[in-house]
Amino acid sequence: VLNGANEVVVEAFLKGRAAFLDIPRVVEETCAALAGQGERELATVEDALAFDGEARRIAAGFLPQEAALA
Repeated sequence: VLNGANEVVVEAFLKGRAAFLDIPRVVEETCAALAGQGERELATVEDALAFDGEARRIAAGFLPQEAALA
């Protein structure tokens, strides 16, 4: 969750679509949104990739509006 969220917001930052201070905010909000779900069993690589994809979609939703649309 942390890595996926971080990659999403850092990419937006590097493209000038998010501020530097958006990085910790988006990561924190994404982790909070998925708190407790990390306890679910990730039995396969596909399960882990699906959870990572969910975290990335949630993180994109926390980006500044103009970044989320790009």
